[in-house]
Amino acid sequence: MDEKQYIDLVTAAKQCPSRPSANAVWRWCRRGVRSRSGHRVHLKHYRIGGKIFTTEEDLRHFFAALAEADRVYFDQMPDSQAAAEVNFSPKHREKQVRDAEEILNKAGI
Repeated sequence: MDEKQYIDLVTAAKQCPSRPSANAVWRWCRRGVRSRSGHRVHLKHYRIGGKIFTTEEDLRHFFAALAEADRVYFDQMPDSQAAAEVNFSPKHREKQVRDAEEILNKAGI
């Protein structure tokens, strides 16, 4: 058997900075995570007997691949649009809606 240090998905979840559930880590393996570009990035996993494992190295590769897919997407955008994409706060969105409504009202629409 190879020298990889396998970890179960519960342990993998505990090692992630955002503390996802083990179910979320399983979804990363099966469905992947959709990057901003629409590309799905999957966490490499191994079935050993009836259990699912991954490795710390695979987690690092997964996070790096997801960040790289996002970086490629944002690099293709004009700077003004990329800046707008980053701000997802509800207050910012409300302001965008109010500004759009004001423009429509001024135009008589």
